[in-house]
Amino acid sequence: MYYLLNSCNKPLPVSSADEVLALFIRKSRSSHKQSAVDYMTYFAALFKDFSGGNVLRTDSPDHFVTDLVTHGWLSVVHSEKEVGELKPCC
Repeated sequence: MYYLLNSCNKPLPVSSADEVLALFIRKSRSSHKQSAVDYMTYFAALFKDFSGGNVLRTDSPDHFVTDLVTHGWLSVVHSEKEVGELKPCC
């Protein structure tokens, strides 16, 4: 399984929720030394403000990423063939 960042229609070079979260932390403008829980909490607060109140669960990377998919920020791509020739977003 792969993930597609909907804002740029590009695949993320990851294959699990843990990898999505690790990539977001690495690419974050905030401290790269944040724990996963701290980052999810920080991002969820921003997401709620900018998305009109949508809530992201922060109890696990799986729930966090599932909620990003549910709210249309990420899409799930089930095979490399679906990803095609797109260059990774990050």
